[in-house]
Amino acid sequence: MKWMQETGDPMIVIYRDRENAEAREAFIQKQEAASEARRPSKKNKNDQNAPAAVKKMKLFTVQLPKTVIPGTVAKMVISHKLPDQLGEQPIHVTMIQGKDNKRVDRQVHRIKGKGQLTVEFKVPATVSDGLVRFAAFVGKDYQSNIQHYKTAHIKVK
Repeated sequence: MKWMQETGDPMIVIYRDRENAEAREAFIQKQEAASEARRPSKKNKNDQNAPAAVKKMKLFTVQLPKTVIPGTVAKMVISHKLPDQLGEQPIHVTMIQGKDNKRVDRQVHRIKGKGQLTVEFKVPATVSDGLVRFAAFVGKDYQSNIQHYKTAHIKVK
């Protein structure tokens, strides 16, 4: 903490509240949004055919499990609001474990309009490095996704 104060480390804000999963996630989301805003716009072949209003939208938010415990079920709640023009879309939701980012499970659900989706993952009895992450994206594949989301590593208790 002292070193972070001396060096003006911007992570000190979240370090002080590091046990609060919601605060950590809000901080990461804010950092990712700022990072994305600094990047130059990239057009790929999939984006060229998408209507301008559909490209990289804020379609969903995620409520992470308060705790992740080995051998139990971790529930994620995804609140979504898709414009009518998108119709029904696939949402790919993944739980990843360890520093090597090994996929534990990926589920594909379909969402439309406004609503909530609860996604349940069986947490392995033994979790690599004691860490998990969650990721989600809307679209038929990652390369042409409309919104992508991923967490930082979360310590398994």
